Amino acid sequence: MNRMPLPALAQAISSASERASFAESVADRVERAHSLNAFTSRLTSDEIIKAITAPADGPLAGIPFSVKDNILTKDLPTSIGTDLLREFKPGRDARLVADLRRLGGVLIGKNNLPELCQSMTSNNPTFGPVRNPVNPNWIAGGSSGGCAAAVAAGLVPFALASDTGGSVRIPAALCGCVGFRPTTGRYSTDGFVPVSPTFDAPGLIAPSSADVEWLDQLIVNPAQSTSEPPLDLANLRVGVPREYFYDDLAPVVSKRVGKVLAAARHARMTLVYANMSEVAKLNTHVGFPIAFYEMLRETAIFLAKEKVGISLEQLIDGVKGRVERQALLAQLAEQAIDRATYVRALTVNLPEYVAKIDAHLDAHGLDAIAVPTTALPAVAHRSPDHDGELTHNGKTASTFLSYVRNTEPFSNYGGPCITIPIGQKGGCPVGLELIGRRRGDAALLALATAMESTLQPQG
Repeated sequence: MNRMPLPALAQAISSASERASFAESVADRVERAHSLNAFTSRLTSDEIIKAITAPADGPLAGIPFSVKDNILTKDLPTSIGTDLLREFKPGRDARLVADLRRLGGVLIGKNNLPELCQSMTSNNPTFGPVRNPVNPNWIAGGSSGGCAAAVAAGLVPFALASDTGGSVRIPAALCGCVGFRPTTGRYSTDGFVPVSPTFDAPGLIAPSSADVEWLDQLIVNPAQSTSEPPLDLANLRVGVPREYFYDDLAPVVSKRVGKVLAAARHARMTLVYANMSEVAKLNTHVGFPIAFYEMLRETAIFLAKEKVGISLEQLIDGVKGRVERQALLAQLAEQAIDRATYVRALTVNLPEYVAKIDAHLDAHGLDAIAVPTTALPAVAHRSPDHDGELTHNGKTASTFLSYVRNTEPFSNYGGPCITIPIGQKGGCPVGLELIGRRRGDAALLALATAMESTLQPQG
């Protein structure tokens, strides 16, 4: 697929003949990439061609996209990655899916993911492991692994995903894409299967920050078509919290991030090395106590509301993956989060935590914070029963905790976050995560676009 910017692509396929040729190339590429297991369900080649070439209006007319398979769609099943629901059709689109269709976008498939979004590998026992397009022996990350693989392989120009603790940014970083999580509440979560409503957010995965910037504008304000001039990096202050967020990095991550920060200094960006380790410690009393308490409660509500026809117990019994099953059963065991802990985390700890990060940004006059998206790059696939652990810097560690270390704290803050690929030529992809102020999405996207276009170290 041509990697031209989305606005240019929309213009390039404006005529019937150009769109027909484009549709055939999309169908062919999707068919040939079957071994990636990026989809749980999709249109056939003929259906893809017919859908893309059908008359349509809007800025996304004829542009295909895919959707993570925990987001409701009226014409394709919503399995949440589990065999028990592989034929479940809710009969309606999530609000964001409907909005993208009204803008002319063409939904061609649902993307693979770990069962019930419960792991970081997207190693699905029903639909097969999502394979990383850079190297099929590597994991694609999770839980939006199929979305990132589809975009990185050029099967779709963008994908709609979901992010609770890093599920958009982690696979985007591991596959060499851009992954954007907006300010919590900026996009509607109607029709998204919940994990933790306090922290859940829709997200976008695309080849570039400029693509995401354009899509965000269409979603939030379709009538606005103006674009801002490029940012001058010399006028910006970016925080670099080395303690905790830069600890114990894989050598390739440390090297790439170091090069991009050196390039930022060369571009006269002001880097502020201020300590945020206290914030990281406070986060332990916020994120998991809230997310784990809400997970099963909200899943049960979803099953009843959407008339799925099965109980929560039946759903958990049907989970095939050992790691995913253990994550769910832990919330039914004695060590599960109790209501008093949850209420305190939600009403006391979370507001204090958000205020701390706001104060950090204000005290240092920061436009954004920059951290490595993940402490390590993609690791090799392991069997579903053994992918709960990995080896990082010579030590055995939790796969889940290793990958969410730098994303989950900023999910809980609720501000916009974006990962951009850095220095991915000649090796494994690495991502740099930028975090902006709450409701400062447009400013963060402009910053990401400027940094991505000017600060690209090689190797």
